[in-house]
Amino acid sequence: MATQVFNKHSGPVYSIKVNPVDPRIAITGGGDDVGVIWNREDGNVLYTLAGHQDSVVSVDFSFDGKYAATGGYDGVVKIWEVATGKLVQNLEGPSQEVEWVCWHKKGNVVLAGSGDGTVWMWLATTGECMHVFAGHEDGVTCGSFTGSGKVRSV
Repeated sequence: MATQVFNKHSGPVYSIKVNPVDPRIAITGGGDDVGVIWNREDGNVLYTLAGHQDSVVSVDFSFDGKYAATGGYDGVVKIWEVATGKLVQNLEGPSQEVEWVCWHKKGNVVLAGSGDGTVWMWLATTGECMHVFAGHEDGVTCGSFTGSGKVRSV
């Protein structure tokens, strides 16, 4: 695939991920408070994911490529249906900005780290908060699931 320029954000781009099932599709998050789902082959915008009140700083796809998560400095994680660009869930809880989002590799579980020192875990399709991990003295700037599905954060 040739290099493709994605120039539809009106501010900086903070995050990009390629769909794990359909590599023609990518998602970006930017300083213009939106996520964008792109066709990587021609650079066309498929959907603009609006609704955050501050920069979208982290994005990720579900394991099956059907959903995308956007995390913003507004403290909200939003779940989107990739095929339609429709909002599925607002995942709220952190009292400060969302620093990162990560989708579980085998299920519909999303993690998010926050500037308030917490890591939140939700069932993405229902919005149910499954657990809040607390104890960090500062913001949680990165994290993920291990290969066996356990949570790790820094």
